[in-house]
Amino acid sequence: MRKATGGIVNTIVGGFTGDGNKATSGALQFPEALAIDKTGNLYIAEMSANRVRKVSGGTISTIAGNGISGYSGDGGAGTSATLFAPQGVAVDSQGNVFIADTYNGAIRKVNTSGIISTFASYVNNPNFNTLAQMATDSSNNLYVADYGACVVWKISSTGSVGIAAGVVNTCGYNGDGIAATAAQLNGPNSVAVDSSGNLIIADYGNSRVREVSSGGINTIAGDGTCNDTGDGGLATAAELCLPVSVAVDKSGTIYVADPGFTVIRKISAGVITTFAGNYSYISMTGFNGDGLWPLYTLFDDPVGVAVDSKGTVYVMDDIDQRVRKIQ
Repeated sequence: MRKATGGIVNTIVGGFTGDGNKATSGALQFPEALAIDKTGNLYIAEMSANRVRKVSGGTISTIAGNGISGYSGDGGAGTSATLFAPQGVAVDSQGNVFIADTYNGAIRKVNTSGIISTFASYVNNPNFNTLAQMATDSSNNLYVADYGACVVWKISSTGSVGIAAGVVNTCGYNGDGIAATAAQLNGPNSVAVDSSGNLIIADYGNSRVREVSSGGINTIAGDGTCNDTGDGGLATAAELCLPVSVAVDKSGTIYVADPGFTVIRKISAGVITTFAGNYSYISMTGFNGDGLWPLYTLFDDPVGVAVDSKGTVYVMDDIDQRVRKIQ
C-alpha cells in the first residue's frame, strides 16, 4: 500500500510477516481490497494469505483469519477463524468490519470485540457468486459488488439481502437512464457510496463507472471502449480500461483504479484526469520507488483505491504487494 502526502507517493505497507511491527516491514500476499474507518485505520483483505489485516498508528496486525483456507470459527476470535480468499472489506460507523469471504460465498463480520460471525451467505442467498469489494452507507447498509452474479447486493444492518443494481446472472450492458435493478452490469468489482447516498460502481467488464441515484443508473465515466483517452475532458466521453475499484471523497471527487493502463483516474465536476501512475512513461509498469510525484510513479496492478476523511488517497497494488499513500 502506498500513500501520497503533499503529492508525493510513499509505501506504507508491504512485504505475511510483520504483525505487531511497523507496517512498512510487513509482508502482504496478494492484497485485493482496502477500507478505511472513520479514525483513519486501514483494513486490508489479503486473498492469498486468507487474512484481513489492520494498520493502525503505523503498526500492522491481523484481525481475521489464521492463514489456513476454510470456513470455521464463528462465535470465536476472528484471528482463530478460517477464511477462503477474501476479496472485500468494509467498516461501518460503529467499527464493525465486514469481510467478503469470497470462495466461501459468505460475508463475515468481526465486531468491535474481535468476535467473528457469518453475516450473510449462500445458505440464505444462493445467488451469491464472486463477492468482491464492498462499502457501507450512513445507515450502515452494506453494498457488495458481485463480479460473478453481475449485481451489487444491498444488505441491511439486520442482514436482509436485496439488489441495489444489476440483474442476477445477466451480464452485459443494456443502456443508461433506466432503473438500476433493470440495468445490466458486466463483472462489477467495486462500489462506493458518496455523501448523498449515491452508489458509484466500477463496472469492470463494461469499462465504465456507473452511478445509481434515486433508483436510476447512468454512466459517469467511460464510453465502453477499453483505452486511456480523454484526460481534461468530460468523463463520459473518455475511455477507461477495466476499472476495478472506485472511491469517493466527501466533496464528491471520485478516484478510479484503472489497471488496464496501470493508473488512477480522477473525476471531479464531470471532468476526468490521470491522478497517479504513468503508463506512457517509457511504457513501463512496476515499482520505481517512493518519494516521486504521482504522475512519475509506476504501478504494476492497482486493484484497490480508498480515500480517508482528510482526502488522502490510498492505492493497493496486488502484484507489487504494497499499499501506497498519496497526499
